[in-house]
Amino acid sequence: MYVSQLEFAACRLTIVARKYRDELRPRHGLLRSREFTMKDLYTFDIDIPSALQTYRRVGESYSHFFNQLSLPFIVAEASCGDMGGSMSHEYHIPSRLGEDTVVSCQQCGYAANEEVAALEGSVGIQPNISGPPRNPRVAVWRGVTKRRDTLVNVWYNSDRNAHSPINIHAVKALVPDLDPTIEDAAPIWDELLGKTNRIKSSTQPLNLVNLLDFRVAHLENEITNKPASLPAMFPPGSFVTEGVSQIFISKSALGRPLNLARVQNGDACPRCETGTVTVTRTLELGHTFHLGTRYSDPLAARVTIPQNKSGSHVPTSLAIQMGCFGIGITRIMGAIAEELSDEKGLIWPLRIAPYQVIIVPDFDLVQEAGDVYDTITTMSLGSSMSSLRHVDAIIDDRPQSMPWKLKDADITGYPILIIMGPFIERVGLSSEPTAPYSQPDAANETHEETCSNRATLLHQRKDGYHLDNVIPKWRSCQSRQPKSPATFPGEEAD
Repeated sequence: MYVSQLEFAACRLTIVARKYRDELRPRHGLLRSREFTMKDLYTFDIDIPSALQTYRRVGESYSHFFNQLSLPFIVAEASCGDMGGSMSHEYHIPSRLGEDTVVSCQQCGYAANEEVAALEGSVGIQPNISGPPRNPRVAVWRGVTKRRDTLVNVWYNSDRNAHSPINIHAVKALVPDLDPTIEDAAPIWDELLGKTNRIKSSTQPLNLVNLLDFRVAHLENEITNKPASLPAMFPPGSFVTEGVSQIFISKSALGRPLNLARVQNGDACPRCETGTVTVTRTLELGHTFHLGTRYSDPLAARVTIPQNKSGSHVPTSLAIQMGCFGIGITRIMGAIAEELSDEKGLIWPLRIAPYQVIIVPDFDLVQEAGDVYDTITTMSLGSSMSSLRHVDAIIDDRPQSMPWKLKDADITGYPILIIMGPFIERVGLSSEPTAPYSQPDAANETHEETCSNRATLLHQRKDGYHLDNVIPKWRSCQSRQPKSPATFPGEEAD
């Protein structure tokens, strides 16, 4: 496919579609399901600078979008994986239900998916150690390659972390053919050794790769010689000489010690080397890729420029620079329901709430509630809503009791609640007027301030109804804060 520069310029294709995945373990409602809705964006530019500028602009738009939703998101460097390309970022929120792990450093602002952090820590950064432990408790993790011809022994200090101690991403960077789905390679290896002994001429050569984490690298001689005093360190069949090629690796190709353990809170930052990292379990909501010519080259998707920079009139043909960006719409809804909620119910952000305002009138004020509805749907309720084209409101005129309606409003999660009626004392509200409503600075207000500003009460007075009195709802506004985005020390991803 060839197009001219004038015909092409820059192309953006946005797709919002329902997708299906053969998910083996659907769980947590909308967070992981077989059917979901995605927003995908594909970008096409004529050169690398234009493509990178597009990548930055889309990233800024994503950040603005998540800010509008009041989500405590993290932008983390990520692996391009099977998609390919040269740059990738993920958008996460801290969540106990998350299946990803983000490593971040407050000192330098570094944030990366555990996979990327593991690769940086294993091949590029000198481990922050003053000296190896004298008597570490040595253990071994065993894996096998997809071809089933190589056993991988990873030797590590079990004192560091007894639960999921090995970072599979770091091991796979050294042994690309590693099968990460095998949790116990011993039965497979024993079977291979048995076949080798029975049919030596027809079996493929077997290999044994020993990777030594830097915390036990000083014990290489002891591990190699297999002393009788440490029999528990060596799994059956780990050391054989006949028909098996064995190697030991304790340093990377750059000559740096191997860091094969999972990143933990307090480890040295792999970027600045002076700060320490925090490990957070997260939920991925979006992903961006700078694909470059990963797909345009194989598909011969090129753009023809009339003349090159040197002024020549010979047309120049360039491969189109591509980008791929995605946001999980269904997952975002599930994440908001999980993170922006409390024991009383949901707390929908203004931007996506079905109704921003609910009016709950007393039985004899239903008629007047219509006047209030007309007023608030044509007025500005503060800078946090000023950019909305209109305010969606609803009147709860159902015949149920007032406490029932208030509880139902809490469960539903309306951002703004307007209560009409002389029942303030009955629901625990003060009848004293409060400070006039002030329009908050949406760019600087905290979530707590936002929550207070959204808690609106309409008093019935002798001189009419007043919207200039803003006090907390009938239940404490502070108790309706979303779950803290703090990290969860000691927790590891499954």
